[in-house]
Amino acid sequence: MLITGAGGQLGQALAEEFPEALALTRSEWDVALPAPSLLPRPDVVLHAAAWTDVDGAEDDPQGAVAVNVGGTANVAELGAPLVYFSSDYVFDGFKREPYVESDGPRPLSAYGRSKLHGEAAAGEGSWIVRSAWLFGPTGHNFVRTMLR
Repeated sequence: MLITGAGGQLGQALAEEFPEALALTRSEWDVALPAPSLLPRPDVVLHAAAWTDVDGAEDDPQGAVAVNVGGTANVAELGAPLVYFSSDYVFDGFKREPYVESDGPRPLSAYGRSKLHGEAAAGEGSWIVRSAWLFGPTGHNFVRTMLR
């Protein structure tokens, strides 16, 4: 098992949950670049590496695309089953009840568009997790921000 983005909030939590996995931080593999040549082909990839700065994506949409789309394409090129962690930002947020798997995406922001295109880059056989408001003991998150 390979975990990308192991230095981030989600990747760190996944690495703790799966200590047997090869967990790589950005300094070990910046996914915007091709995979290191010595990286063994994993049985499965938990792709947690991502551009997560929602507001920053508006200022640098190419940067968000490089990581969320190009990086995901680089990970998919490993040829292993892939779990891609997307975002609720692929939706417009206007629906009054919870979104379901069959709801069509309609992103309103550069960040949401980059995550949606990242889903496509992950490929047909991948699993997509559209999460929202992750929180935990590490990283930047809504709960910690509100507590400050």
